[in-house]
Amino acid sequence: MLCEHCLKKMIPKRSLWNLFEPEIHHLCEMCYQMYPLLPTHEVVPIEGGHAEVFTLIAKPYPVTPIAYQSFYQSYYVLHQTYFKDHILLIFDIIKDDLWQFIDHLSFGNLMIVRLYENSHDKGEEL
Repeated sequence: MLCEHCLKKMIPKRSLWNLFEPEIHHLCEMCYQMYPLLPTHEVVPIEGGHAEVFTLIAKPYPVTPIAYQSFYQSYYVLHQTYFKDHILLIFDIIKDDLWQFIDHLSFGNLMIVRLYENSHDKGEEL
């Protein structure tokens, strides 16, 4: 399998115990160290409930979003274990107009997983 960012061939370490397990990550170890995940969690009040917002990365990296797709699995498990009554929405970036649209729909309680935080678009410093 190739790394989604640097396009180098990734060779996983195999043993007798994991010989037939598929490789699910799309980033090599070097690219992951250069562009790490910094997950955060916040609760945002919305109309008719609240939104549990999980952010994987604080600022956008020059890596395609599909490279981080394998890291969503823990959020699926979190949703099925603790937030079953919440609606799960997954986005790359949530802009202000999308926030307003979600707020006016009044879905109730939401669990939102986004890849990037869009504070750099607003001109805010982290």
